[in-house]
Amino acid sequence: MGIESGETTSCVILLSGGIDSATCVHFFLHQDLNVGALHVNYGQVSADNELLAAQAIAGHYGIPFSVIHTPNLAVGCNDLSIGRNALLLIIALAHTERAGIVVIGIHAGSGYPDCSDEFVSDMQRVYDRYAAGTLQITAPFASWTKADIWRYAEKARVPLWLTYSCDLGRQQPCGECQSCKDSEALNALS
Repeated sequence: MGIESGETTSCVILLSGGIDSATCVHFFLHQDLNVGALHVNYGQVSADNELLAAQAIAGHYGIPFSVIHTPNLAVGCNDLSIGRNALLLIIALAHTERAGIVVIGIHAGSGYPDCSDEFVSDMQRVYDRYAAGTLQITAPFASWTKADIWRYAEKARVPLWLTYSCDLGRQQPCGECQSCKDSEALNALS
C-alpha cells in the first residue's frame, strides 16, 4: 500500500546528472508536485563530472538541490557499482522527509539486477518498514528502454547537453563504459 498521488506534494528526485534522472526532473515537474533533487557522491569515479551535470540540470529547472557526500562507498568492478541503486535509495530514505515520493531513474534493458519493478518493490518494503507507507519509491521509466527515454527527452526538450553519463569519469563519450556506448547509440537516433 502506497501513497495516493493526490495526497503527495513532496517529490525528491535522485539526480545523478545523467539522461534518465534529468528526464525524471522534467517528467515530475509536470505532475503538479513540489520537486527537489538529491545528488549522492558515494565515491564513484565520475563523481565530480556527475555533480557538475546535476547542478546544471537543477539550475536549468530552478529546483532545490542537495548533495550528500558519503565517500568510499563505491564497490564494484569496472563501471558496475554493486548495490548502487539500493545505496542511493537508502541514502534518500535517511535524508528526506517521511512523506512524499522518492524518484529513481532506472530503465528496462540495462541487464543490471537493480533496474526493475521487482527491485523497486523490494526496496519499497524497506521504505514501508521505516516510513510506515508514507514515502513512496517511484521509477517512472522502469518499463521503458533507454531509447524510449531518449525519444521522450528530445520531444520534451530536456537539456540533454547538460547531462553526463560516463561511468569511468572520463570525457564523454569514452567509448568503453556501458553508459557511453548507450549514449553513442542514442545520438545516432537523433
